[in-house]
Amino acid sequence: MVFPLVDLVRAFAALTVLVYHLIAHWDWSDFPTSGPLAWFRGGWMAVDLFFVISGFVVGLSAFARVAAQGPGFRREFLRSRLARIAPLYLLTLLAYVLLVEPALARQPDFWANLLAHLAFVHNLFLPYHGAINGPSWSLGAEMQFYLLVTLAAPWLLRTRPWRFVLLFVALAWAWRWGAWMLSIPGPLDAAYYAQTQLPGMLDEFAIGLLLARFVRAPAGQGLLQRLRSEARLRWTFVLAAALCWWALFTLYQEFDFWQEPLMAVFFRTGLGAGAALVLLPLCGWPLPQRGAAAALPLYLGKISYGIYLWHLPVLFLLGQHTQLEPAAALAIALPATIGLAALTWHCFERPLLARWSRSAARRSEAGSMLPA
Repeated sequence: MVFPLVDLVRAFAALTVLVYHLIAHWDWSDFPTSGPLAWFRGGWMAVDLFFVISGFVVGLSAFARVAAQGPGFRREFLRSRLARIAPLYLLTLLAYVLLVEPALARQPDFWANLLAHLAFVHNLFLPYHGAINGPSWSLGAEMQFYLLVTLAAPWLLRTRPWRFVLLFVALAWAWRWGAWMLSIPGPLDAAYYAQTQLPGMLDEFAIGLLLARFVRAPAGQGLLQRLRSEARLRWTFVLAAALCWWALFTLYQEFDFWQEPLMAVFFRTGLGAGAALVLLPLCGWPLPQRGAAAALPLYLGKISYGIYLWHLPVLFLLGQHTQLEPAAALAIALPATIGLAALTWHCFERPLLARWSRSAARRSEAGSMLPA
């Protein structure tokens, strides 16, 4: 199953993180604090959108492979995830060390730092959590989630959905409560580190997995068919999603996330539910007519992984070598980041993915020729 309009959410999330980091690193004090643009001041929530999308997309892939191949799906599934994630991740790590912060290579623990990043476990150590290209911490959590899905996908597919959702949500709540109790009051970087380990995001991943199970089921297929044909139903979902996100953002502006334990424990579950309310109607929304207005957002979604990984090196280089005001920096950072993401997609990521697909096809063909 392929749902191309999900790329719209990817594009929005990646651009949100870019603007959020520019506001933070440029200390953009006069950026709006109310109205629609205030969303970007809480742009860290876009990473939670990515986790729900990952649960959904990775769940669809894993469930399809389990149904087709049984337990033998695991090797090719992990290879496919590494082929998609690792090349650009490694390239941006290299670019960051060489161009943005070469002093890292002179630090006594550089090789331990680099090895942790290469093994996708850097997020498990506070000194290395985002130490090489800040957003890369989330790739450690993502890869650990892929490993969990690799091991548990047959069970996730055959068990009743409420069981794994209840389990994952309970684990996430317990983890975030424990992390809050141990780290607040205290340095916020330590609290953030503690909360953003994989158990602390399991509810968001679980909501994505639940959505994947739903759209594969007959009831989900029926709803998607209705969404394709009934504009009123589609816009009802849009209204529900808008109300949900309005309520979430109102809570975020009203209460201090770290000082209110209920926010720290439960708010991310609300973000996951809000993300699902956005993704579900997009899965059944008819594709827009081809044209620049539709093609550009979809294209940005296709290269959103590059936007996510390149934006911070671009921002840091601008900060090191210019004296730009925030608005001017944004006017340069946006096209520069999108350009780098497009360049590496066409010249690096896509060729490697095509080569991996051909290799996977040859392995599959060779495997089918073996005697039973």
